[in-house]
Amino acid sequence: MSVTQPSNSPRDHVAGLESIRVVCALWVMLSHLPLAPFYAFLPASWQPHALWFEKAAISGPAAVIVFFVISGFCIHYPYRHAAQLPIARFLVRRYVRILLPLVAAVWLGAWLHYSLRDFESTILWSLFAELLYYTAYPLLFRLRSRLGFKWLLGLSAIAAGVVVATNPFAGNYPSYGIVPTALLGLPCWLLGCVLAERADTLRPDGNRSRIWAWRIGVWVVSCLCMALRFKTPIGYPLTLDFFACLCYAWLAREVAYYRVRREPALTRWGGAFSYTIYLTHILAYAVLVRSWPAIPWWTMVPANLALAYGFHLAVERPAHGLARRLAGALRSEPIGPSASEAA
Repeated sequence: MSVTQPSNSPRDHVAGLESIRVVCALWVMLSHLPLAPFYAFLPASWQPHALWFEKAAISGPAAVIVFFVISGFCIHYPYRHAAQLPIARFLVRRYVRILLPLVAAVWLGAWLHYSLRDFESTILWSLFAELLYYTAYPLLFRLRSRLGFKWLLGLSAIAAGVVVATNPFAGNYPSYGIVPTALLGLPCWLLGCVLAERADTLRPDGNRSRIWAWRIGVWVVSCLCMALRFKTPIGYPLTLDFFACLCYAWLAREVAYYRVRREPALTRWGGAFSYTIYLTHILAYAVLVRSWPAIPWWTMVPANLALAYGFHLAVERPAHGLARRLAGALRSEPIGPSASEAA
């Protein structure tokens, strides 16, 4: 039987992903905000080292790689058993959901006279990559039936290696331009698609000690990637695609964990506007420091989140509704939101 659309059954909801998304969005936000001055209470000779360790503890680029893996999972999971893909509905829904908030944020940045170059280097590069992945997904979906995602993953890894070879000691991940950087991140995204294909076979595992060991391990490796980036010639392009393999294994265990554990209500709620947190935190910071130059560091995060939630209510949530309506207009039966689609 040909399946051409995702269902909205409970099996299409994957618990835990919303929580991980909001944690990653907060991680990226914290990496761009001023650090808490904990080191100020230490002896002067210790402060530079303490400052470095505080910086190394929060690797925003590593969190973006987690986003890529989750995005590939969420895009493919509703279609993992499909023989055909409703291309027009798929693309309309994805483009509207990501582009309307993106255009609004770019307009807001121009109004604030915030440098678009800085905005692109911190935030927009990953969103451009996501748009390219969404555009390529219909072709990848078709090739998957002939080659399988594992072959596609191998070919994408070769392409990523070629990109890195053009500048092997580039420090930052988005150092190659929009399309080459998207090729560099494609293996990470495809790892999410591979995980979506095997998600139904994962055995539930609610062991708290084990899942926290994985979480701490992923965090430690992200710190190591950041230390290599700033203390050695080994930059993020040489480490983060390998970090994505660790994320693949970790996220498989998160999916298995939340099969038997309840997802925290607060982080699940926060996941609904994690895209807005990621998209607007740089601009929210610009607003805050201009309107309140002496803002205390401990108010920065809640104020930033309040502004992000306002943007979510004003822009992102209406964009989601419009995306559903436009996609629904392209087919005869009504369409409803699938939680696992909210990448």
